[in-house]
Amino acid sequence: MRSSTLLAMALALAACACTETPPQAIDESDAANAYTVLSEEQFRTMAAQSGLSAEAHRDLAAARRASAPFHRVEAAMAAGWPRDVTGCLTFPDGYMQFGPGTMGLHYLNVAAYLDDGTLEPTTPEALLYEPQADGSLRLTAVEYIIPESRLPRTAPPPVMFGQEMMFHPQFEAWAIHAWLWRHNPYGIFADVNPLVNCEFAAQP
Repeated sequence: MRSSTLLAMALALAACACTETPPQAIDESDAANAYTVLSEEQFRTMAAQSGLSAEAHRDLAAARRASAPFHRVEAAMAAGWPRDVTGCLTFPDGYMQFGPGTMGLHYLNVAAYLDDGTLEPTTPEALLYEPQADGSLRLTAVEYIIPESRLPRTAPPPVMFGQEMMFHPQFEAWAIHAWLWRHNPYGIFADVNPLVNCEFAAQP
């Protein structure tokens, strides 16, 4: 999915009037009843292994708290991430410097995507979901994105959570993932996750 296509979809979504009332937020214990989520202890361990500064760790923890209500995709849709814009992305031959793995579905926040490249830990541009056998979606990660139209690929890399974001030529955008809700053997900031798959994604 090229950035220009994402931009067109974002503009189309921006024209949509969304009037749903956001459902009540759920806490992590509620989420654990529905999904096998990355526990708080596991999250802290992954964050510690990433060598984060205290400030970056606080921002990452804030992102996890902010995304906790969105284990129910209906809550995400009502709160500003209305629908998937990519289909279920998987890379069996590897992606960038990583081995085989999957990103999943990308539910886009139009306002965040179309801003001037502002990065806010509690408002990721995209929420990533993995389709499940029963038709539900599992929240796995968040993604922060700056389209090339907002920041050229020749610019110094923007920084998020103390990490330099990577430019993704395939998508014409800067991006960084944070796997806040699913363990990732490649690391918490890896672009793909080998434990996630698109086996149960709806066929286009």
